[in-house]
Amino acid sequence: MFNWYRNFSVHTLDSIASWLVLAILLVYTAVSLVHAPYLGFDFNPSTGEIQEVFAPSDQLRAGDRIQQVEQIIFDEWQATFRLPLFDENMTSRAFLMQLSRGGTAFSLEWQSPGPTPAEIASRLIDAWGIGYIFWFAGLIALISLRPRSSTQRLFAYFCFLTAIWLVAGNVSRWNLWDASVVFRMAIWLAIPVYLHLHWNFPAPLRPLPPRLLWGVYLAAIAIAVLQWFEMVPKSAYGLAFVVALLGSFAFLLIHYFARPSARIPIRIILSSFAFAIVPVIVLSIAASVYVVPRLGGVALLALPMIPIGYSTALYRHKLGGIEVRTNRRITLFLFLIAAGTGLVLYSVAVALLPEVPGKFPLSILFGGLLSLVVALRAYAPFERVVEQRLLGMPLPPADLAGTFLERITTSHSRSSLVRPLRDEVIPSLLIRQSALVISTGKGEEVLYCQNVDEVAGAGQGIPAAGQTESRTAGEAISQASWVRLAIPLLFDNRRMGTWLLGKRDPDDFYSEKDMDVLRQIGQQTAIALVNIEQSERLQLLYQSDIERHEAERKGLAHSLHDEVLNQAAVLYNSLGRSSVPERFEAEYEALKQQVRRMISQLRPATLRWGLWAAFEEMVDDLDERYRDKPEVILTLPEDTNRYPEQVEEHCFRIVQQACENAVRHADASLIEVSGSLSAEALHVFVRDNGVGFETTSVDLSDFVERKHFGLAGMYERSEIIHADLEIESALGQGTTVHLHWREPSPAGTTVNP
Repeated sequence: MFNWYRNFSVHTLDSIASWLVLAILLVYTAVSLVHAPYLGFDFNPSTGEIQEVFAPSDQLRAGDRIQQVEQIIFDEWQATFRLPLFDENMTSRAFLMQLSRGGTAFSLEWQSPGPTPAEIASRLIDAWGIGYIFWFAGLIALISLRPRSSTQRLFAYFCFLTAIWLVAGNVSRWNLWDASVVFRMAIWLAIPVYLHLHWNFPAPLRPLPPRLLWGVYLAAIAIAVLQWFEMVPKSAYGLAFVVALLGSFAFLLIHYFARPSARIPIRIILSSFAFAIVPVIVLSIAASVYVVPRLGGVALLALPMIPIGYSTALYRHKLGGIEVRTNRRITLFLFLIAAGTGLVLYSVAVALLPEVPGKFPLSILFGGLLSLVVALRAYAPFERVVEQRLLGMPLPPADLAGTFLERITTSHSRSSLVRPLRDEVIPSLLIRQSALVISTGKGEEVLYCQNVDEVAGAGQGIPAAGQTESRTAGEAISQASWVRLAIPLLFDNRRMGTWLLGKRDPDDFYSEKDMDVLRQIGQQTAIALVNIEQSERLQLLYQSDIERHEAERKGLAHSLHDEVLNQAAVLYNSLGRSSVPERFEAEYEALKQQVRRMISQLRPATLRWGLWAAFEEMVDDLDERYRDKPEVILTLPEDTNRYPEQVEEHCFRIVQQACENAVRHADASLIEVSGSLSAEALHVFVRDNGVGFETTSVDLSDFVERKHFGLAGMYERSEIIHADLEIESALGQGTTVHLHWREPSPAGTTVNP
């Protein structure tokens, strides 16, 4: 009963607050458009400077400064809250003003011309209209968005207070209807709401003590009450405004750097501020040249980007099936802001050019053509940049499944399948927790997991008929409570595995449209896994052939050493040294060296003592065989670290083939073997200063077609031992071969990227 009463009270308070704010906005809009006097000029309430004269006059000019209006001295008026400098009756009567121009004071009896089209237009395009956009965003947050949360209510009151100080601040220059006081009260009340919202968004930095929260809110309310009774200096609100803005910005930066998962929504908010404020600043500066009147007011049309940006960052996935269309509308609005700002600046630049015959028609024609080219050619790249950089979507959301299919068409290994799934699809959907579990003959294997620790058994209990089971936050599909959505990977009624999805920015909501896309991607992943299985079988067959070939080479090397050399030695010794001709002895020594060289090519004996010893023997052998060819040097630090026998064999063969290629084809004068052999990993570089070649892409079939069997064999061997092989070369700039192998993680472990 108490909970119902509490919820009823909160909801009632929210409803009352929203309509009370609307009433305040309507009142001060009426003051701005109806009750504020139409004087025929506009002035700066901070300096008294006449900014614009709407009625033709030889006596009053822009730049004149107001010193006194009838009995009210301007400097004294600035310290008041409720005393109007110009009362409502001055629209229809003459009044006396004391002004200064260039340091010279003069008096002027001014007769207001009444409302003129120019002055009415200037008020219609002022900042008051933006307040209603903020109010509407706050109202939508309260009545339409679920689930209800403290962040939701804070965002609503953030919008309400911003709407009040925008509209009341627009009227505060007149000191009518307590607008100046209400404007400052809204600023003081904004401090705790702004700071609390940005502390909590997108997730609280840490729990705040209730006493601290109550203390800050009560202090702001107390200062606001004192402001109503004019017990706070008139200019103090500026400090409050700076505290609210800088504090909010500081909290956003802390979120951005401390929590990578929060970067996309914060990036949206910061970008919305940039798109809203930069045009205002730029166009207001351009308007100062008086080329286009009221240009700064037109620039205010960009300010709706602020509530739009907040709403998008907070609740974009609550839009369900219309999310993509909403993103496109936002992108279009951003594009129009940027293009409009550019075109207005172009107009200003044209107006500032010297007068030439036909300048105006030519500028209009060129501006129209420029607008057409920008609209046709620049929008698509602009939309893609917004999606990638601002909305954090590496892949286009319009055809996510199709784009993913293109990415995995040539996937021949599990890692090449996981990479686009984990690094492109998941970020494009703003999913923060996920894992891919596949079924093997030995049980389940985790291909990847992100931001989760509990994966084992998470796929149990999933429907088998291709259904997708989802749960709301707090409900567990299986043993892993983090799972919100499970996509079974099925091929021909065979379960290939399960794709597990957890938290999603900002509110863990998966729309039906999202689930349809995820099912398509899951089906494509299942087909890719089947293809990878077949590829792995072929790879195992090829690997066994390579290993058999290596075993044959090893056996042949042993036969040559143990049988041929030994039999040749027995034959030589049986002849007796005294009866052996010198020519025969020389031929025997040459034959023995040749056989030993063949043995070394088949299986270097020094490989039994490690890679470094084998590389040293290889370099010595190359120097001996190619005395008039390039100099081959070994700068690899000596190290006795050992690796699996298969890894050592294939690494040696790759480096050996790289050196042979450099000697035979590069026409180099220097070949260097360098790198490091640490306990956990090895890095070996083979560099030459030869003629080089074009390396546009790594395609094994292309290497084979062009009869580059040595390069193809190097890449095949690197894949067998799961090493990375990079070849960098260019015509006339030599070639660098980099081989990198790292000790694999223990079986069953996963890495959270």
